[in-house]
Amino acid sequence: MAFFTLKLTDDDIVEMIDQRKLPGKVIYLKLKTYEDVIDAIKKMVVRGAPAIGVSAGFGLYLGAKNIAVKMGVLDSGKNSDGSQCGGDYARGNEKNLARKINSNKTTKTAETIKTINAYNVGYDNHYEEFKIEFLKICDEMFKARPTAVNLEWAIKKMKEIVVAGNDINHIDTNTNTNTNTNTAAVSKIDSIYNDNSKIDNIYNSKAVNKIDSTYSDNSKIDNIYNSKAVNKIDSTYSDNSKIDNIYNSKNDRACDSNKHIINILKRLREESVKIYNEDIEINKKMGKFGASLLNDGSTILTHCNAGALATAGYGTALGVIRAAIEGNKKIKVIADETRPFLQGARLTAWELMSDNIPVTLIADNSAGLLMRKGMIDGVVVGADRIASNGDVANKIGTYQVAVLAKENNIPFYVAAPLSTIDLNIKSGEEIPIEERDGKEVSSVFGKKIAPENVDVLNYAFDITPNKYISAIITEEGIAKSPYNKSIAQLFNNLKK
Repeated sequence: MAFFTLKLTDDDIVEMIDQRKLPGKVIYLKLKTYEDVIDAIKKMVVRGAPAIGVSAGFGLYLGAKNIAVKMGVLDSGKNSDGSQCGGDYARGNEKNLARKINSNKTTKTAETIKTINAYNVGYDNHYEEFKIEFLKICDEMFKARPTAVNLEWAIKKMKEIVVAGNDINHIDTNTNTNTNTNTAAVSKIDSIYNDNSKIDNIYNSKAVNKIDSTYSDNSKIDNIYNSKAVNKIDSTYSDNSKIDNIYNSKNDRACDSNKHIINILKRLREESVKIYNEDIEINKKMGKFGASLLNDGSTILTHCNAGALATAGYGTALGVIRAAIEGNKKIKVIADETRPFLQGARLTAWELMSDNIPVTLIADNSAGLLMRKGMIDGVVVGADRIASNGDVANKIGTYQVAVLAKENNIPFYVAAPLSTIDLNIKSGEEIPIEERDGKEVSSVFGKKIAPENVDVLNYAFDITPNKYISAIITEEGIAKSPYNKSIAQLFNNLKK
């Protein structure tokens, strides 16, 4: 294709075509933060359920990276391949305080323990702090455009990676450490190291190797060391060497914690790119299934833009048309202008013309006439969310096109990936419908076309009941009525 919708560059910048400027100008924005991505989704720089999902994946990775920079885990100029140890995680101030307490003969041992434990808490909360901040970003991202189920789907996939980090217990996933607490192992350590004279053995390399290889829960060993060794530190090690050793050891573990967060970042980046690549492949598979429904020489009506601009590339509804043409079928397209944001006029017409696919633009309210005159052989649209019963939420105006198609005995097809189908809702009545700023209706390109202060309703989507839909085209095959059964079967095929 002569353009691309969005991509993540090697230096972690999201490049995205500004669809608000089309067709007059082809401008690619460079988005560097998750806030930039959220803003782009809200302002419809990017639109279309699959493209919004891909954008969310990229945006959440940028957000996670920013958290890591703020925490001192990652240098601001690096991508997720580079980490740093030290900084806040070295806890130098707490170490110095422990040394000061140690040098004061009147200080109680409990205060030294408290200082060391304060360090432990700081370490234990590194990952938790990262996770809490990331989940906040997920909530912000979801609010950008809640009707598009692909947004929620992408957020869920990225969130699962971070939440799963609980099970890694701050250790890089490349290690083979078993992270479950082993109470029997702790009890055995207690029985072996039951007096202060044994504590020094922890610093013996053979003992450490034995403990590390046998008893995986290092935090328990640390707690035993803290509780049993502090008296010896206070009374014997006036040179503070043991306090330094404690904090050096802890700092090494802080580095492990950083590596764990860096590992999560790498996985987030990999997942976001995977979502992008899979979307293109899914569209092409969907296109091949859908092309079988279109006859050679057909004229197909489409509403809004469900093409490459609405996805990572290729398209859903327009992907079906592309696949049919690639299969040597002669297909012509009629595009509704799609008020009020004019996605059909500005985007679909431009996209198809860029790829030399024949297209004719019409006003939304002329579709019925063309159907009655026999000028339309079929309708193919995309979807923003599909209920488990086959009800479809799509761009406002889709419902009336579906009703007209049924009245005129014209097949009405919906092309959408399985990620657009929400099995958690029974019907379209449960799908939230976004209402946008009334100025999109009362003004065109910033110029008022309606009386000042007129009341405006501007719903972005409508619901097409399944009885008006001839088939739903997915990457796993074609679903037909009864949709409860056929959709369930498609998901069963996916599991095989």
